[in-house]
Amino acid sequence: MSNTERVDKSLFEEEHYLGKPADANDLLVRRRIALLEDFLPFWEGDNLLEIGCGNGNTVLPLSKKFTRSIGLEYADVHKREYEQLRNKLGVTNSKFETWDILSGPYSFNSSAVDSQLGAEKNALDELGEEKVPMAELEDNKGLTDTLGEIKAPTEETISAGKLADRLISFEVIEHLPSEDGVRNYAESLKMGGIAAISVPNKWWIFETHGANLPLLPWNRVPFFSWLPRPLHERWSHARIYTRKRIVKLLEKHGFEILKVQYVTAPMDVVKWKPLQSFLRNWVFRGNSTANPFKAVSILVFCKRIR
Repeated sequence: MSNTERVDKSLFEEEHYLGKPADANDLLVRRRIALLEDFLPFWEGDNLLEIGCGNGNTVLPLSKKFTRSIGLEYADVHKREYEQLRNKLGVTNSKFETWDILSGPYSFNSSAVDSQLGAEKNALDELGEEKVPMAELEDNKGLTDTLGEIKAPTEETISAGKLADRLISFEVIEHLPSEDGVRNYAESLKMGGIAAISVPNKWWIFETHGANLPLLPWNRVPFFSWLPRPLHERWSHARIYTRKRIVKLLEKHGFEILKVQYVTAPMDVVKWKPLQSFLRNWVFRGNSTANPFKAVSILVFCKRIR
């Protein structure tokens, strides 16, 4: 979508702007993935969860490095695209699910928990009317000392199978009706689990989500994002963040910050290929930059600590 193209009205649900996912081969997507690959602690988990997966452009290429993955979306509008890309990439361990992250944290369906409950029920059936010795209770914490009762698995017992080891979410937080939903990000992740989260960068020259400006109903309005926050959020379609603001938000909701990077703008706004190529190769090169005025988004690696 060019900088002078009007915002697609189909991307709105009432007054809420849902956003438009990037294509799988977009340079911005490739830059995100490259930055993830460079952060080695991210690859030590088994389960991967993406909040706001869109068409699967990131979670699906990463799925082959994990045992299983889930892509979450608020609605199923992108489900077909997700499944088409999954088939194209030959991914067999990933699933698209609809989930409103504001409604609560997401947890995986755990076959390990199902197996545990099934084993406990079989053990109870075999014991018949007998009491369960305390020595056996110590080895089978899900059993009680009376017939027929099954103790609900504790958080310690099931969290390893229910919550994600790793979480990603790219340019989604700014669309949430309430920033309090970030707490559900943390609670969808195991304690000590790592998340990679990006948000739009306030100091990038173009407003990437458009604005409710009657004379300028464009997708990318130059310098609009530089307005003071009260003015920007009055007319914009989505929030925008400084490094300080996103760090403070994540820390408030249970994360410890591990690393913050500015993601270099892909310059897709420039449609003339010779100029675009020049800018990418000589001005906006590299996946990350120390200069916030050359960055389209802010990528934060963080760990759940509470």
